[in-house]
Amino acid sequence: MIHVKPPPITPRASYTLRWLEAEGHNVNLSGIAVNSKGDIAVSDQGCDRLIVLNKDGIFKETIGSSGKGKDNVTLPDGIAYNKSDHLLVSDYGNHRIQLYDCRAGKFCFSFGSGGSADGQLYFPCGLSIDEHDNIIVSDWGNKRVQVFDERGNFKLRFSGQATESPEPSEPQHCIALKNLYFMTDGCANCVQVFDERGTFLHNIGCMNSPQGIAVIESEIVCVCDSNNNCLQLYYPDGAFVSSVSNLTWPMYLAKGSNREIFVTVEMIHVKPPPITQKASYNLRWLEAEGHDVNLSGIAVNSKGDIAVSDQGCDRLIILNEDGTFKETIGGSGTEKGNLSLPDGIAYNKSNHLLVSDYGNHRIQLYDCRAGKFCFSFGSGGTADGQFNFPCGLSIDEHDNIIVSDWGNKRVQVFDERGNFKLKFSSHATLEKKSWGCRDSSGISEPQHCIAFKNSYFMTDGCANCVKVFDKSGTFIHNIGCMNSPQGVAVTESEILCVCDSNNNSVQLYYLDGKLISNFPHLNWPMYLAVGVNGEIFVSERGTCQITVLKLPY
Repeated sequence: MIHVKPPPITPRASYTLRWLEAEGHNVNLSGIAVNSKGDIAVSDQGCDRLIVLNKDGIFKETIGSSGKGKDNVTLPDGIAYNKSDHLLVSDYGNHRIQLYDCRAGKFCFSFGSGGSADGQLYFPCGLSIDEHDNIIVSDWGNKRVQVFDERGNFKLRFSGQATESPEPSEPQHCIALKNLYFMTDGCANCVQVFDERGTFLHNIGCMNSPQGIAVIESEIVCVCDSNNNCLQLYYPDGAFVSSVSNLTWPMYLAKGSNREIFVTVEMIHVKPPPITQKASYNLRWLEAEGHDVNLSGIAVNSKGDIAVSDQGCDRLIILNEDGTFKETIGGSGTEKGNLSLPDGIAYNKSNHLLVSDYGNHRIQLYDCRAGKFCFSFGSGGTADGQFNFPCGLSIDEHDNIIVSDWGNKRVQVFDERGNFKLKFSSHATLEKKSWGCRDSSGISEPQHCIAFKNSYFMTDGCANCVKVFDKSGTFIHNIGCMNSPQGVAVTESEILCVCDSNNNSVQLYYLDGKLISNFPHLNWPMYLAVGVNGEIFVSERGTCQITVLKLPY
């Protein structure tokens, strides 16, 4: 047989249902079904109900509620529409199947009860309807599949073959196609194929906790490979077609009326096109008195002006929005307004420029409009509010100042006037199994830290990753694997951008840690800033230039 590989599957839309949380119960999606009109039904195990949306993903109604009565459901799992557009549900916790008439908004009938006899169920999960309206139920607790007619009368049962495992099979979901049954097996981690009598034929694929299964266009079998966070596609004979990644814990899927595939996931990621370079501004010509330009921190204000710190000449360089030189600020020294190896910089809401004065162990603030020094705070030491070689610096939405106190191996947070508010550090590089920690003590090396939506994202030069902390400074988890990460920023599209300095690239991640892509054509990128039009401005130490990247979203 010759298979013609279809074009790739692309994300079309996503509908978040988290806003439907009820009375302190989280929405916990499981089964999904689409009827002949395009209405979408999904089972919500968190709130013991079914959620129904129209074809555009707009909320219509909920069906069912917690309990054991006729109209109640407990942990509803697999669902399917029959030819009459009645909705059938595996009532997992009540060991039965329920049928609802969605048009009338009422319960119709149920069948099954707890037990192991034919027609009885024990934690039924996946459910599907074949072309004859037969009901196929994955009787998970009894480790078998049962087939019923449209009224719930028992017709057939069969069990899987958990190859290479002493355990019996764990049927998750089973569908019928052309006198064959295709069943996902959570024990064998594959799809098992049976003939019309339930006789085992062969296995398809190699997965990690497969869940939902469906047949889409061209008779392609599509499987939720849940723990691998993807969909896998196969021809019915087992030949692999392709996969769709960037899903988080896909559970079930359903074929739509217009060739769409609807998938219940914890979170969906849409992978963007590649990043492109928009412009670059070389600043080597600004060398002064034999000192090389040595770029470090970078910031962009609300007018589009670009500021970059120059550690080679102990100053700040200001450009206008098109990269034309405007002025320099500072100069070598220890007095107010002087700088020594200026590093991280950031504009506050008033477009005043704050600078980590690395060599003088302090933070300085300048009014660029008036071209003058305003104030400084901090001094050398280890007490709260003191610094030991401060490097990265950022401003949060409340104008709080976040400083990576590199020499003291901590992050400090100050209000807009420089009053101390919070400090935190991470001793979790070894205990939390981070990548590539160079320091056997496991003490972090904070390079740059930013705040976004009640979380702190800090690049760690010891663990070679981004560390995430909650708003109180408690360590949560790591993101990525890099080589000397430096600057970090979050775009308006909530994409985390990181300067992976020794790998000469910028890496992009979703906020939950999933890698999107990277831009590799850089030379020792140090810091980056988001521009007023969504561009990413990167300071490159190796080429002594600012590179402007255009993100395609």
